[in-house]
Amino acid sequence: MIRRGAAALVVMALASPARAQNVELYLALAREYAAGQGDDATARLAKWRQDDLTAAATTAALTASPRDLVAAAILHTELANSIIDTDPDSARFHLNKAQASLSVASARIGQRQRLEPLVRRWFRFVASVYTSAELLPQASEHVQRGLDRFPEDAGLHVARGIMVEVAVRKNLVPDWRRGTGYSANNRSRVEEAMKTATNHYLRALSIDGHNAEAHLHMGWVRFFLADARAKDDLAAAIRDAQDDSVRYLAYMFLGGLAERENRLVDALREYEHARTAGPDFQTPYVALSRVEQALGHDGRARQLALAGLQLEKIAADDPWWDHRIGFDRESLYWLRDQVRRPQ
Repeated sequence: MIRRGAAALVVMALASPARAQNVELYLALAREYAAGQGDDATARLAKWRQDDLTAAATTAALTASPRDLVAAAILHTELANSIIDTDPDSARFHLNKAQASLSVASARIGQRQRLEPLVRRWFRFVASVYTSAELLPQASEHVQRGLDRFPEDAGLHVARGIMVEVAVRKNLVPDWRRGTGYSANNRSRVEEAMKTATNHYLRALSIDGHNAEAHLHMGWVRFFLADARAKDDLAAAIRDAQDDSVRYLAYMFLGGLAERENRLVDALREYEHARTAGPDFQTPYVALSRVEQALGHDGRARQLALAGLQLEKIAADDPWWDHRIGFDRESLYWLRDQVRRPQ
């Protein structure tokens, strides 16, 4: 058997000067990405032909450091995320390259345990990339690959539940925010699907009882189904949250629950908490304005509506919309940070 170092020498000896240069350019892009030049590196990688990328990645797998391989993997993932809606076949190519790079890096001596948290989070994030593009069969296939490797990963069980939610919103419930607009014939199908989603969240919580994402989504599903346990689920999400986006959404859903029950003062309180957790997002301003209007506070309602319109934050950054399509933005930020932090 040829050892890795010897194999690398053989590959480099047989490679043409152009191919060897491609490897260096490829790894240079990975290093630029790790240095924080994400947009530029992604745009330049997008211009490569797939056969050139395959050749460069194959040689890099033999010669590159684990750090460079991981940076290349997340760079491929960023590119895939940016093109999945317009070119899903190319996106899948890049995601396959990313997975191959992570597998090679993890196989290096002493790297498997160190890289396991990143690889787990990568599987979770990519599930959300497919789900947000409504490529649900591909999302399911990807999650299963992750669970084959990490059967006790709570995040991947959450991802399964989110796929069910997105399928319901896409196929069965036109007005998903209010749980209305679907026919009586669909009602039983919706309820059965949402119960399936709940089972996935319960499985996640049996693995990690403090998984805030599982509590959040279970709270949303129970809110949707008018299940009285929704409030406790959302309170648990706030209690266990590791980031403001989960807190923001949980407060928004608690406000929606109070508003639906005509507890308008309570709704104001929860929406104000959401605004505190996400001061740059428009959705809490819309909700607060609506409740103030219902309370007869017309001036305050107008003031809030105008304040929301003046926000510069783009709507796509609002976790409310990420929740709707099943996109896991926090995992994207986490992966970036892992690649870019000093070693």
